[in-house]
Formats: sequence, C-alpha cells, structure tokens
Amino acid sequence: MRALLVARESIAAALQTFLQREGYSTEVAIDGEDGLDIARRYSFDIVVCELTVPGFGRCELTRRIRSAKVPVPIVIVSEESAPAYVAEALHAGADDYVRAPYDPNELLARLCAVVRRTHGHPSATIMVGDLAINVSERSVKVDGTLVRLTNKEWDVLEALALNVNRCVSREYILERSHVHEEETEIKVIDAFVYKLRRKLAHASGGTQYIKTEWGKGYILGAPKAIHPSRETNI
Repeated sequence: MRALLVARESIAAALQTFLQREGYSTEVAIDGEDGLDIARRYSFDIVVCELTVPGFGRCELTRRIRSAKVPVPIVIVSEESAPAYVAEALHAGADDYVRAPYDPNELLARLCAVVRRTHGHPSATIMVGDLAINVSERSVKVDGTLVRLTNKEWDVLEALALNVNRCVSREYILERSHVHEEETEIKVIDAFVYKLRRKLAHASGGTQYIKTEWGKGYILGAPKAIHPSRETNI
C-alpha cells in the first residue's frame, strides 16, 4: 500500500520507519501546504496525519483534502483524546482517529481496515476463486496452501486484489508498489505479473487468475469454469 504521511518531522519519521517495515510505500510531508499539494497531485491508498499539522489549523488538512474532492481515506493520529476532538475530525472527513501513544499493531490494523472498506472489502481476506488473499497478513493461499511471494510480487498482487474484477493500469500498480523505488520503466510491471501468474498457476495446477486487458492493464478475477461441449446424437 502507498501512504502519505503529514506530521511534524519526528512523528513523520517514526511513522515512516514503522510503515516501511510493514511493507508500505510512503511519502512524507512535514507541513500542511506540501501535504495538500502532494495529495492532489498523486494517488495514495491512505493519508495518515496529525490532528493539527504544521502551517494548518486543527483538522484543516482533512477539510481541504475533502474540499478538493480527493477520495483518499484519511486516518488522524493525535495525542488529543477529548471526544470533542475525535468528533471534529470525523465530521471534517477523517475515516478514523487513533489516539497516541498507540499500539503499532492496532494502528496497522486500523489502516488496513480503512483501506479495505474504501475498496469495498469488509474482511481482511479477499477471496478470488480458490485464492485467499489476506491484506493484513500480506499472504496468499491457494486452496489452503501458502504461496510464497517476494515483497514486490505482493505489492503487485495487493493492487490487483483491492480492485478485484476491475481493470488496473500498470501506472496504478507502479505508483502503489515498492517497484518504483528501483525501477522506473512501466514495463517492469509486466515482468512481475508474469512471475505472479507462474507462481499462482504452479500452486493451483495451472489455473490463471490474472487476465490481460491489452492497452489497459490487468484484471484479477476467478477463472470461469470451462464446460466441454456436448455431442448431440441425431
């Protein structure tokens, strides 16, 4: 997943270290204007910010992102625990509010839950035929058998899984993965999709779950059953 972090430098650094360790691709802004500009220009799976970010008033970043019609989910992290502040943040357009000091595992779970709900997946496990893709555990199983993926292969699969049965462009996948940190050629996505197809096919006995939409991108979906034609006796 790709996260934009907007907070004081020390808070942003701590969040970035933690989220990158958990497999997130992150961008950091240490003041409200930069955060708003980046959120408008680029696509993210989630924005994590403080209640009051440098240069902006309380909840102002959230309000301005919503006013700009940017559909990204927003999670507030704050030391303020008063119910009035929580209510204000949620009314401003935040999707969740996490009080600091927070348990890292709880924060991670809340971020995953918000992103899942935004994409229409209430459960941590997304089922695609025999595939069980758990976005919280970053794991995929075929009929109960674990398929081992590299971090970059997982990033590609996650982008497809969160948009199951919808066409996902190579540009979208590249933006939301760690692939872009080392590779700038869009065609590198094709190579990772090939590796994914090969691993999933090997685990499933040849089943192909990823379809190519030429000139558009890729679609992850349950393969349709193929019924042999029946001979008609005349």
